[in-house]
Formats: sequence, structure tokens, C-alpha cells
Amino acid sequence: MKKMIIVLSALMMAAPAMASKARETSLQGATFRVDTQTIFTNPAHIHANGQLLTFEFGSTANTGAPKAEGGIFRKESDMVYGVYLGHINEDARALASVPVQDNPVEVFFGKNNWGASVSLSNGNKKTTNEKETTLLGRFGVVESNMEYFGTLEVINKSENATTEYEGKIPTMNVGFEYNAGRFYYGAELGYGATDLTTKATNTTTDTTATVIQLSAIDRSLKTDARELYYGVLFNYVKIKDTLTAMSLPLVIGLETDINTWAKFRGSVQQNFLLGSTKNEAAATPADTIGNNTTVAVGVGLFHGGFTLDGTLAASANGNLNGNQVLSNASVTYKF
Repeated sequence: MKKMIIVLSALMMAAPAMASKARETSLQGATFRVDTQTIFTNPAHIHANGQLLTFEFGSTANTGAPKAEGGIFRKESDMVYGVYLGHINEDARALASVPVQDNPVEVFFGKNNWGASVSLSNGNKKTTNEKETTLLGRFGVVESNMEYFGTLEVINKSENATTEYEGKIPTMNVGFEYNAGRFYYGAELGYGATDLTTKATNTTTDTTATVIQLSAIDRSLKTDARELYYGVLFNYVKIKDTLTAMSLPLVIGLETDINTWAKFRGSVQQNFLLGSTKNEAAATPADTIGNNTTVAVGVGLFHGGFTLDGTLAASANGNLNGNQVLSNASVTYKF
């Protein structure tokens, strides 16, 4: 506890908010965010972030959530470039039955209003007979009140002793965002096709997945000191011959200055009216989404060029969990 007080005391000065996974967790549905994690959706955000170092606390394991990662970005004239270590592509993370990326390295470059990145990982654990290779590229543009972005996986292969996985081209995600003043609109489309082979039987399962995400967020209560937003999201997932899921979450969120050296963040989200899953392989064909109200809270603390971000967690009875204060933490330094 004494060490925590020393750290907090050292961060009590004003600085710009440049946030992280903790901010992403605390601000559910904030599709308008621009920070050190949104560069993995739109790499053109490296221009708004500027010159910085960022460190995300987390597990060393590539299956950890959160996972340790971090990077450095430099700015020269109208260019920004940098390197980021350890960020696992979310598509790869979802593959529970096969190895995910080992020690990925992602290189970023941007000029004027566009940004691009290339991520590469190549692991071979001979003692456990696991190996994987992933190569993907991202590109994004920010034009006034509009954004365009996309990610394309060129190579995604992995295998272990029992299974072999291979992604097919195109495995991609594309999106568009539009700031209309009061409302902020977003649309994303994801598509991927894969082969998963069971070695013992030499049988291959083909999977094709389509994901659609739409959002409309009202930001009319925004001021210089706070971001108070509310809106609606729409999510649709179709996995061929397996699963169809649809949801319509409502979200309310707030990020506001507490004083010159601290920010509060919080949000609540739950599904509304439209919500169902249909498992085509199950005996019971459909289920309505049950109660899923989710509250997330976090804080950001600033001193000079440093930002310390973290989330706050509650125990089952709603009391603050003292063991989960400033969890999911990160430190960012702007220079």
C-alpha cells in the first residue's frame, strides 16, 4: 500500500490524456476514441498520438488477457514511425485450439493524414511441437470528420501436435467512421475463412465467418473537461453452418477531469430488445441473450509527460475490490 501511495503521489500534475487498454475497457462503446490502442484499428491515429513510449502491464504468455506489450513512436516533420512489441492480433487470439502468435513485432509508418503497419511473428517450439507464422498489414486515413481503415491477413498458419490451422485470403476487416457533430457513426465489416485439420483423422473443417458492427453515439453533452456519451451498437456474427448471433447493446459512458492531474472514466452497457443466438449444430436452435448489464470504471493519473492508467474492479457484492485497484495498468510517456 505504501508503494502505491508513492506512485500516485508522483503522478499529481497535469498532462495530456494518452490512454491504453485500461481506457478501452473503461469506456465501452466509445468508438470515437483515439489512443495507443486504436492504432491497431486505424494506424493513422499515430499522428494524433505523436511521439511517445507506452508500456502495457500483463501476462508474458501469448494467451494472457491482458498481455504485456509496448512500443515507441517518433515524429519527424509530417511523418511518424515506430515499432510495437507483443501485440497479439485479435483474430489469432480467438483460436483456442491452436497456437497463437509468439513475440509479434509491428512496424508503423505514417505521413500527412495516413498511416500503415506490418505485423510479423514466426514461432517454432520444438519441444512441444508448436509453430506458427502470421503476417498482416493495416492501413488507415483520417480526413477531417471521416476515417477509413482496414486490416488484411496475408499469412496465418499454426499447428500443434493434434491440429493444423490455416487462414485463407482474404481474411480482413474494413471500417468507416463519420463525425457528424452531435452524432458519431461507425461501421465495420469483418470476413475470414479458415481450414482446421485434425491430424489423427486427417479431416478438415472449413469455417467462414462474417462480422458486422454498426454504432451511433450521441456526444452532444461533450465539453472541454468531459466526454459524456450515450448511444446504440449493433453486432451481427455469422459462422457458416454453425452459429448466428445478433445483439443491440445500449451504452452510456463518461470520461471527465477530476482535477488537473486525474481523470475518471466509467460506462455501463447492456443489450436491448434485439438479441439472440442460433446454434445450428445444437439441439436447441435459439436462445435470447440473458441479463448482461456490464459496468466498467477506471482512472487516469498524470504528471509531466507521464500517464498511469488503470481499471477499478468490484467484488461480487458490489464493494470495491482492494486487490484490483489500478489493474489492467499501463504507463505512457510523451516526449
